[in-house]
Amino acid sequence: MKKGLYLLLLPFALSAADNVTVTPPAADTNITVDKAQLEKHVKEQLEREENFARTQTFLKGDDYNLSEHQVDPKDLEHIQVDPPEYDFDMNDVYD
Repeated sequence: MKKGLYLLLLPFALSAADNVTVTPPAADTNITVDKAQLEKHVKEQLEREENFARTQTFLKGDDYNLSEHQVDPKDLEHIQVDPPEYDFDMNDVYD
């Protein structure tokens, strides 16, 4: 709790004074964690990772056969292609 409070108050303390030194708690400080809350957070994170894995599988399209939607190159030969217009003269626009 104290560590979170330090991180929350740090920007306010730095804006109030020019030279502020904040010492974090010692590394050997024991932090007690509620087991039920920890298990809840782990379960939520696992659900997020499963959802991400499903979404990535969908986006990559590994499980889908899309060959029926492919265009046959022979059908493209009959399409008339208009030549590009390379007239970039903008003088008449500003008249």
